[in-house]
Order: sequence, then C-alpha cells, then structure tokens
Amino acid sequence: NNRSLKLKKWCVWKIYNGVKKSTREEASIFLLEKKQFELYAKDEKEVIFNIIRKGIFQITKLRHPLVLTVQTPLEESRESFAFATEPIFASMANIIGESIPSSVVSELMNYKLHDAELKFGILQLFEGLNFIHNEAKLIHRNISPHSILLNTNGAWKLFGFDYSVSSSENEFECDFYENRRNTNILSFPDLNFVAPECILNNKCTSRSDYYSIGMLICVIYLKTCNPYKSRNNDISDFKIRAANLSTSKHPILEKVPPIVQGVVEPLLSFNPEQRPDLRQVAKGAFGRFTMESKSPPGRKRRFFCWKRNNSNYTQKMKRK
Repeated sequence: NNRSLKLKKWCVWKIYNGVKKSTREEASIFLLEKKQFELYAKDEKEVIFNIIRKGIFQITKLRHPLVLTVQTPLEESRESFAFATEPIFASMANIIGESIPSSVVSELMNYKLHDAELKFGILQLFEGLNFIHNEAKLIHRNISPHSILLNTNGAWKLFGFDYSVSSSENEFECDFYENRRNTNILSFPDLNFVAPECILNNKCTSRSDYYSIGMLICVIYLKTCNPYKSRNNDISDFKIRAANLSTSKHPILEKVPPIVQGVVEPLLSFNPEQRPDLRQVAKGAFGRFTMESKSPPGRKRRFFCWKRNNSNYTQKMKRK
C-alpha cells in the first residue's frame, strides 16, 4: 500500500513506517519525489527546493515536545528529498478530510476528534507556538492544517517551518506577498491562513501567527482546508478580503459554534495589537486543561504498513 500525506497545499510527501536499525526505535520516513515538479521551469524548481530545504533544516534544529521530532536529517538526491521523524499518524488536513489516501480512506473518514481531544490539541498548539516565539525567537508564518501533524499517540506537533523567520526584530518585512498574481504559488504560504497585515502591508510579527491559529481552529470545526472556496493563491483576491476585515467582523465567525467564536474572535482581529497573548486565551477558553505538556486524552491510533530499505532504517512494504 502506498500512502501520501499532504504537508503543503500543493505538493505531496509519501510517508513510510520505519524502524531505526541501531535502536529499534519506530519512525516515519518522509519522501518527496522531485518529479512532481517536472513541469516547472528550472529557476522555479530551485525556489521550491530551497523552501523545502529551509523548512526541514529549521525543524531539525528545534527541540520541544510539541514540535515534530526529526530523528534523521534531510537527505537529498537527484530524484527526491527524505528524512525521518517520530511516528506520524496524519496531518490535520487529512483529519478534516483533505488528501486522504485510498489505502486508509475508511479509517480516516471515520476518524472523529472528540471535544476533549480538540481542546487539548489546541492547547498544545498554543504552548508549542509560545516556545517558537519566546524561546526559539521565530515567527512561523505557515500555520495551516497542512503544517500540523498528529503523532501515533495523538499529540499535535508543529511542522512546516518553510517560511519561518527570526523574530529578533519587532516587525519583519514579508516582501514575498508583492506582485504574486500568476506566479509560482508554491513560493509563499497558503493565503487562507495569512494575517491581513502581511498581505496588505507586507509586515508580520508573532501576532500574525495568532491570526493563523484562529483561522486554523475555525477550519478544524468547519472541516475544510479552503474556507473561502478559493481556486488558487491569487494575492489580489485576498487583498480585497483582508481590507474588508478593517470595517467588519471576520465572516468565518458566523459559521462556527458560539463557544468557538468566543475563543477565535480576538485572535482574528484586524489590528494585530488587539490579538491577545495565547496564554491569556488558553486560561480563559479551556478551563480544566493546563498549558503543561502531558499525554493527551486521545486514543492511540495507527495505520502505517510500509517501508523501504536504506542504511539506517528497515521497512516492510506491501506492494500492489
């Protein structure tokens, strides 16, 4: 069986279940085949590949219980990228119904996050992002269902650091949002989750990630990765939508349950200074849960069944 996991909106990683030979430790082996970009021009492909390299190099340096653990660093060949991590169950995009591989469609289609799991998972994201901002001194800039992974114990892990930047300065200039109409959509994040100040003013701060978290919470409850039903990442469309937020409430709020509105409305504020600190949101929103890292109240679920041989890992792969 062959399973794919969408970790970016427009490209597919294949995930294989592995065991590290030296320690017998279980792992997930991520493989991205370069041939899926063969229709791009050479310079466009190099932009994409540099973004991929940056994301994996960055996460490999980070060490935190709520950031995906990389066991073996990125290896690159002419045909592919590959690296190994802790065992992964699925991306949040898979959980809410996007890019479900046929080999596991029945299991994922029937998978439901219970209320306690949702609350605890959101708290885990808050804590992980606090680490990214305050300890690692980074702005993530790519929070979306494709950059949140669930491991086989049910813990939610931050991934997708392809566009992360240092937060040593109060503001960072997001020049890649300029003049992006009809250009390579892989060269910048999913605009469904990008804060309005990034799109309108080309400026982002750590509070821009707060907006992205608010949008993520909404789409988890709405079970969609495309809340605006947009067909592409056209910057002009999103500029119009972002500008409208300056004079009215975010339109997604009326689609989510009232209890969710109370949590996300401040995070979706047009003015980034009005977005509250995530610890403040956590304290007010989820009474009986704490911000401590511990085993989530979820169930351990696993459906991996593949593998290939390499020097560090053994695999069992079923082939059609």
